Amino acid sequence: VAVTDSEVTGDVVDMRWLGEGARVVLAQTKLGIVFRSSDEGRTWRRLGPDKENKVVAIATSDADKSRMILVGEGDGTGKSTQWVSTDGGDKFFKARADITIRGVKFHPSPDAASWALAFKHEGCSPGEACLGSLMLTTNSGGTWREIAEDIVYPHYDWAQRVGKAAERSAVMAVQATRNAATKSGWNPDRRFIRTDNLFATSSTTLEKANKFVMVGKFLFVACAESFSHVSLWVSSDQGTSFKRIRIAADLKQRGYDLLKGSDFTTLVSMRLGSSGVDYGNLYSSDATGSSWSLSLPSNQHMHNGAASLARVKGVDGVYLTNQVLNPREVDQGKFPKLRTIVSFDDGGKWLPMVPPDVDSEGKPFPCSKDLGGTGCALHLYFRGNKKGYPPVYSNQNAVGLLLATGWVGEFGAVEDGTRPVSTFLSRDAGWTWMEIRKGVHTYDMGDHGALLVLARHKEPTKKLIYSWNEGSTWEELELRKEMTVQNIVTHPNATSEVFLVLGGDEIAVADFKDLHQRPCHGAETPGDKNSDYEHWNPRLPMRYFDGSDSNPRSDCLMGQKVMYTRRKRLSQCFNGQEHEKKVVENTCACTQADYECDVLYERAMSSDPKVYTHGYSCEWAGSRAKEAGKLSADEEKFGAALSQLQKGSLTLDQVCATFPGRHTLQVPSGYRKITGNKCNGGVNLGEQVFHCTADESSEADDDTSTGATDDEEPDDPIVPDLEPKEEFPPDGQSPVQIRQEADLWMTRIDRPPKQLIHLPESESGKQTLLALSQSLGTLYRSTDGGHRWEDCSIEMEGVLKGVDSVFSIVASPADPELLFFVGSDVVNWRSTDGGQTFEVVRTSFAMRSGAVSYTHLRAHETPEHLVCRLLLEKKKKKQVEV
Repeated sequence: VAVTDSEVTGDVVDMRWLGEGARVVLAQTKLGIVFRSSDEGRTWRRLGPDKENKVVAIATSDADKSRMILVGEGDGTGKSTQWVSTDGGDKFFKARADITIRGVKFHPSPDAASWALAFKHEGCSPGEACLGSLMLTTNSGGTWREIAEDIVYPHYDWAQRVGKAAERSAVMAVQATRNAATKSGWNPDRRFIRTDNLFATSSTTLEKANKFVMVGKFLFVACAESFSHVSLWVSSDQGTSFKRIRIAADLKQRGYDLLKGSDFTTLVSMRLGSSGVDYGNLYSSDATGSSWSLSLPSNQHMHNGAASLARVKGVDGVYLTNQVLNPREVDQGKFPKLRTIVSFDDGGKWLPMVPPDVDSEGKPFPCSKDLGGTGCALHLYFRGNKKGYPPVYSNQNAVGLLLATGWVGEFGAVEDGTRPVSTFLSRDAGWTWMEIRKGVHTYDMGDHGALLVLARHKEPTKKLIYSWNEGSTWEELELRKEMTVQNIVTHPNATSEVFLVLGGDEIAVADFKDLHQRPCHGAETPGDKNSDYEHWNPRLPMRYFDGSDSNPRSDCLMGQKVMYTRRKRLSQCFNGQEHEKKVVENTCACTQADYECDVLYERAMSSDPKVYTHGYSCEWAGSRAKEAGKLSADEEKFGAALSQLQKGSLTLDQVCATFPGRHTLQVPSGYRKITGNKCNGGVNLGEQVFHCTADESSEADDDTSTGATDDEEPDDPIVPDLEPKEEFPPDGQSPVQIRQEADLWMTRIDRPPKQLIHLPESESGKQTLLALSQSLGTLYRSTDGGHRWEDCSIEMEGVLKGVDSVFSIVASPADPELLFFVGSDVVNWRSTDGGQTFEVVRTSFAMRSGAVSYTHLRAHETPEHLVCRLLLEKKKKKQVEV
């Protein structure tokens, strides 16, 4: 491993990799000087600037990596110098301007790569809003012209950055209204403006807008309803129109931190209470970005606005966060009790991570039960932490690997600054961890995660620590001289074998290209004994599953079974630049684990700090929304009634009678499929639609006088009957009693039934009917032509009430007594005696999404010849009886 040293003038504050092969590096120092290296950091040359006009920022184009502007500070007279390059920093030309600019934002499109926006900077006083003119260049900073006034810094950008459908000349910005107050903070005298022609004309698309942020395809805008009350809005059409987000929380005097999820999901951490509070609530969005449900209460939120929240890059749907377990005590000034938890389903459910069994020296931790402790938990530090420790780190090109700083202690331990801190590694996207070194280290990873390089954080040292086998073993590398390491960096895509070690004005280069003598091979045959590669299947941990038929163990994550190819841990070879491979093997049937709580529903919490979830129950939480002013009392009452209807504690007739005038009821289950989840078929926990239909006898009753005038109450008002009706004796029933019992049946299984099957009459002349409830998938049977009914689903093994367990009934035209009952998951049933007895039929697939039909000769769309087998077994049974 080769180590070289070099020096620059001043501490390095920014580094950029340019051009093809990433050999060109720019370094900006605190003194405002920029250096360029064309050999991956081994040697440096000074680019400038002039002594009287230092560089305050490096602006590079995402559309053209060779294009950049070195932004000058200004000479104090309103004039400044910029240095412009279009060849990766090999040559620069000076561009003098009569203005001072900040916040250069290049156009994201390659066909407008020379366009850029900037803010005309005239000095912003502390406590005042920073207002100025929006400037435009179309020649990479050679010249600038003003296109808009009274713009709020830094809230402006190109519309194409949030969607390619926007016009090339479309720009978005927050503008202060004329004569508006200039005090910093929330201000209703602001507006969101948009143009499609570089402000030749413009329009206001949202009033009171103060700040905006782009997350994936969504544009989120915070509006000041007053100087202390905030609302959040979302646009999915590049700022042309907006919707106010639906969320059961009051945003008064609160901050928020937004994080992109998988596909179209967004997570937002909303800080509760005053601006200095240390926790918030975490919400997740639906596919439209406008409807949000509670993902996690009381997640840690720093004073600087950053939430303790990290996305595991390269693996869909995985996040880590810190949860505050004692928010009320924190309000009183006490230290927070924390636990670090992980979600593998876009924030649908959270679980404590699995801590290491032993430390890096092979010793158990003091909290270990083997040493008399109460059990251990791993507590991690995130970006913005008060200690300034290196945060949780992952990379898109190092799939499943994470580095983090933290400590192991008891569950719900207090973060008081006295804990012994160590450095940790995970190889399975954050579920299990190992301590790799004692103490705080700065770190980075290269060669797709195969190389890990560490150094003591901000302590004088002459050593680097590295591992070529993902932490299995560690070796030391001597530096040429002692350094106080501030940071270790490599190319942002984590594919390089060259690491830059930064320590003040010194830069050491550690080149690992000659560590191994051969490149890795066998990427096309991962898992083979002669291949250097393996398959890795990220999947939900076992704790997500309860083992039931509706929630079986799965190899899937976000509805898909995905296989990644990565280097075997102990293979002594280099990955190289190109080897990433991700294969989606199949789409999975939906289980309960693929659902999260819907809007206005919250997952049941456990008081035990070791456990987050209890079962998979999402409970109605409309009372919270009512308290926050998001729901009226009538809306909360109606929502609660629908929740009771879904659970079966109220009947459809009772709800319809309590809320007259509502003819169609959209009854939520309390769950919604996790946004971005690609599962198909299987368990369906979506909402159901019911219809309130008038009783046929009510029309006749309308013509019959009750003896009451229009101003009088009737003697017998119609109210929902919450008590069970009396059961009638089996014999001697009168026609009136039969009708009353039929009415009772109708209220139990909804009107009309989802499916009604008439079986042939028996030899005694009686007819058997089967009815399937459209609300709960309950199966009812009548053996006397429909006069009396019984719930026969209790005889069917595996039925889970409330999840639409029986999806449909299929009768064979070849044999009327042969029936097949399609389940909503992999559990189905059959009957060979006309529904008198039932036998479970389990499959490896969910039939629900496809048709099942009987014919005399063959069965259609039934894998493994399931129906044919049933017919043959029925035939054999009759032959034996004969």
